[in-house]
Order: sequence, then structure tokens, then C-alpha cells
Amino acid sequence: MTRFVRLVTECRPEFSLWERDFVGKDSLLVALETEGVFSTSLVLRRGDLVAEIWLGRSTTLDGAKPLAPRAVARLCAGTDAC
Repeated sequence: MTRFVRLVTECRPEFSLWERDFVGKDSLLVALETEGVFSTSLVLRRGDLVAEIWLGRSTTLDGAKPLAPRAVARLCAGTDAC
């Protein structure tokens, strides 16, 4: 995840890292803003499993964070890391 964070924060100025570690270690909320509209993605990791969930375009983050705990629970079902 460290390489991914570096890519978002240092190499791709059009992307923003809005939140980190909000549902456990290695959870990210990444956004791309274009003309006041956000395109957001959740990136979550549990053990060796990584999931990216593209949430589409929105003007707010209200819909992004509530999905994260459910996605983490699904990842936990597939690994012994939880």
C-alpha cells in the first residue's frame, strides 16, 4: 500500500488522498476532482487481499465511507488476517 499511497500523493497531482486508515490499517479514500465533481474510490487491504471499489461520481463523500466496513467484512471472509 505504501507504493500506492506514494503514487497518489506524489506522482499523480490530479488525485487526492482524502482519508487513510479509517476502517483499519491500509484503508484509503481516494478522489479525483474535475470541475467540482468527485470521482471516488475506496482501496482496502486485509492480509494479502486488496480491493478497490470505484464509487462513481458525486459532489459529496456521504456515500463512500459507509460502504467500507461492509467491504472489509467481505475481505475478512476470504483471509485469516482478521
